[in-house]
Amino acid sequence: MLRTDSNLEIIYENVKYSFTSTQSGPTGYTLFINGSVVEVNARKLTDGGLLIQLDGKSHVTYAKEDVSSTRLLIDGKTCILEKENDPTKLRSPSPGKLVRFVVEDGDHVDAGMPYAEIEVMKMYMSLVVTEAGTIRFLKQVKNRISCLKMRK
Repeated sequence: MLRTDSNLEIIYENVKYSFTSTQSGPTGYTLFINGSVVEVNARKLTDGGLLIQLDGKSHVTYAKEDVSSTRLLIDGKTCILEKENDPTKLRSPSPGKLVRFVVEDGDHVDAGMPYAEIEVMKMYMSLVVTEAGTIRFLKQVKNRISCLKMRK
């Protein structure tokens, strides 16, 4: 069997955890976390969830990706795994249609300044930068604001 490794980083309650996952069988995985080793089995459920077996106990989990986090439902309890926030990548907090840019390519912006407007459910929302920097357009606009990057 070929070995499959994945390096993962998660942020839970403002603490960053780095670990490696190695597939050890058709449904088995070995997790290496801070010098510890944990064996788990995971099977996909027909409703999109996962059945995970850990230390002789079974847990049903569901995951939902958001813009800034992943929401995990584990045995009915919700856990929020935050995504690392890179202030140089400007993202909309919700999907929407880009209406207009309020700055030009190469303009300097200060923290808190708007850089674009989007339409979400027939409402207009200003998008603001969290850090000062220079706006650079990296991709063509396709109704998403994920095409911007800011340099400090």
